[in-house]
Amino acid sequence: MNVSASIRKLTQLFIVLFIALSGGLVYWQVVVAQQVTTNIHNSRHCLPDNAPIRGRIFDRNGVLLADSRPSSTICGYQRHYYLKDYPSLAGLLGYYISPLYSSSGIEHQYDDYLSGRIGLTALNNTVNRTLHRPPVGDDIYLTIDVRMQRLVDHYFDAAAPAPDGVNVFQTDRGSVIISNPHTGEVLAMLSRPTFDSNRIASGDLKYFQSLEQNPEHPLLERPIQSAYVPGSTYKTMTLLAGLDSGNAHLDDPFYNDTHGQPQRFNPNHPQAIGPVIIGSGEQTEIFGPVLSLVHADSLEDAIRILGASEYGNAASLFTSNGSTARRFKYAAPAGNIGINVGVAAPIAYFPFSGWKASFFGDLHAQGRDGVEFYTEKKVVVERWA
Repeated sequence: MNVSASIRKLTQLFIVLFIALSGGLVYWQVVVAQQVTTNIHNSRHCLPDNAPIRGRIFDRNGVLLADSRPSSTICGYQRHYYLKDYPSLAGLLGYYISPLYSSSGIEHQYDDYLSGRIGLTALNNTVNRTLHRPPVGDDIYLTIDVRMQRLVDHYFDAAAPAPDGVNVFQTDRGSVIISNPHTGEVLAMLSRPTFDSNRIASGDLKYFQSLEQNPEHPLLERPIQSAYVPGSTYKTMTLLAGLDSGNAHLDDPFYNDTHGQPQRFNPNHPQAIGPVIIGSGEQTEIFGPVLSLVHADSLEDAIRILGASEYGNAASLFTSNGSTARRFKYAAPAGNIGINVGVAAPIAYFPFSGWKASFFGDLHAQGRDGVEFYTEKKVVVERWA
């Protein structure tokens, strides 16, 4: 028996096994380390030594809005939100429970930064993973100013004269956005109703399910996820024009039932319920809601009624019949047609096309007409010998 040959073979076997073992370690700890770490079936990332220390969230002035605390019930660290004075920020910040659950809002949008997968701490976290130390996320600063957010929260909930229940109704739902017109920075953003993000972060799934089933949809971040009619936003410009020209003042009272005659008013209606009329004659500006109900016997009769009116700003039809919709959109004598749309107010790159007495001038203010209005045209006639 050749002992040297046996030892040589045994040595070669150990070398092959060592290479295979090293290759396996490199594969699992380097090549697919990220997939293994983030796998929902891997509970090691919930251990205190491996759970990511999530980055904090601050407002623009360094006021702490969210941080992480060690927890024995949640995966590693539990998120804590400091929103007692401005609860309406819950929808914007969102919620984060653990890597095992979904997240929302800023927590979801910037999860890679807050978890340290990318950003300033990414390189250090590569070393931390190698040394089996928990990754540390980046802190982020929002453009939100909590001083303005606190005021928005207060005044949104402030008591107001009771609506009449006919033209205006009470509601606890809505949204507010305050931005810097020079930079576009969002300084405050409110969404009502809101929710308790700390209860969600604690893993209270019953509370979360109750929010999902709530008909008022508190989990909906209304400023960015809801759709609102854009048409009346232009009335801000009308108000500014009134203030600038001196025809209106911020302390002017407007009454519901003046009918264009300031001496006729009801002092019990000092708020703007129903249409508000400013000016007279051709300079009249009516602020809604303005609505009249006229019964028509048929579609053709409704189109006839529209045609008999001197105005033709917009007309809408609600129907599930395609043939009826096609007939209405071509025959209705109005500049803005809505099919299953309550207010046919087009967005800026489509023309706002009032007809008849609802239009004054040669060109409309939006769409191609707006470009035509600001275009200086030139005709060149040349002849070459």
